[in-house]
Amino acid sequence: MKKTIVQTIAFLVLLMLAVPVPCYAVDYGTIQIDGYYDDWEDKPHTRVYHGTPHNDLKVHRVSLFRDETTVYVHVKMSEKNNSDFHNIHLDLYTNRGIETYSVILDSPNEKKKPEGGTAGLKVYLQKGRDMVGSGYYTRTEGEPDDAEFFIPLSTISDQPAGITEITMRIYELGHQLIICVGASTGPYIGIAICAAIALSSGYYYYKRKKERCLP
Repeated sequence: MKKTIVQTIAFLVLLMLAVPVPCYAVDYGTIQIDGYYDDWEDKPHTRVYHGTPHNDLKVHRVSLFRDETTVYVHVKMSEKNNSDFHNIHLDLYTNRGIETYSVILDSPNEKKKPEGGTAGLKVYLQKGRDMVGSGYYTRTEGEPDDAEFFIPLSTISDQPAGITEITMRIYELGHQLIICVGASTGPYIGIAICAAIALSSGYYYYKRKKERCLP
């Protein structure tokens, strides 16, 4: 019996090692795309820039977050030189494929954008030009723009749960690779394995106790 338990535990450990570890955690709050950006405060942001910044005020900050079906993006523009959010293109790289998207401000002419306040934006697949997502950007006098938007994972794969690795680049802002964080069913695999180990151990303990009680 001991040998069986050891073999079972060893198999489960190997199974844990074989399962791809997602690039995200589960202790972050959820995201709502509503033109308010306080739900991004607990999310890690990547510093994005061109060249070698000698001043941190010239660095953009970008966060990439996911849940089971959707990826969310937050952009905080730099405080100097390029503080206005413009139309952008981005690439999403995943273990299920690569897609390119265009993010277009609602205003038909960027020169007519409001000097202050919140306005909408739309996300299009670069291939086919289908609109797949939306969001908002906010401009405040004397402050860098904020923007947030969502992209359905179904635009990359018809099985979003199988997407375990996501990174992004926004070349208009810089060449840095932005790594995804978020929530997924991935951790439940570990919970299930731990539960299986506990059940196996419990069964072994029960069998030993029963054997000792037999005449």
